[in-house]
Amino acid sequence: EKREKREMHTVGPGIWREIKWSISHFIKILKGKAWKFMDKARADLAIYRLETARQCIISAKALIEISDYKGAANRSYYAVFHCMRSVLALYSIDFSKHSAVGAYFRKEYIKTGIFDVSMSDIISEAFDIRSDSDYNDYFVISKKEVEEQVLSAQYFYDRVEEYVAAQIEHV
Repeated sequence: EKREKREMHTVGPGIWREIKWSISHFIKILKGKAWKFMDKARADLAIYRLETARQCIISAKALIEISDYKGAANRSYYAVFHCMRSVLALYSIDFSKHSAVGAYFRKEYIKTGIFDVSMSDIISEAFDIRSDSDYNDYFVISKKEVEEQVLSAQYFYDRVEEYVAAQIEHV
């Protein structure tokens, strides 16, 4: 069976180019506006997460003052965690598991040299101490150890804050 050929209306090449240009120009305008919105939204989320990390460090220091060393260890870990998520927010990346956040951060930002290798040790130590503090009834952490933990979290925060600020300048 032969199918009937549909009658096609042709448009001259000049008009077709003009229509094509208009459509592509309109799409570029829309994409430009959406891109600026997305960049601002990502920057805002990164800043919010960085502020959350800063608050965790403040809380950790306050908890040390009242001798709640396990609580301070917990807050210092979450400062590091929120710092990592702040960086990931710039690129619309997030994970539901803490281990996945750490693994991705190490792979994409530490192994590539964006951040110093010592930050990987900070992540590991903060995670291990937080886990022990939260889940091991017999775990004891000294004031000195938790103060070191908080200093490490502050170092991590300072490096990430510099990076996020530099990335946001490009928005």
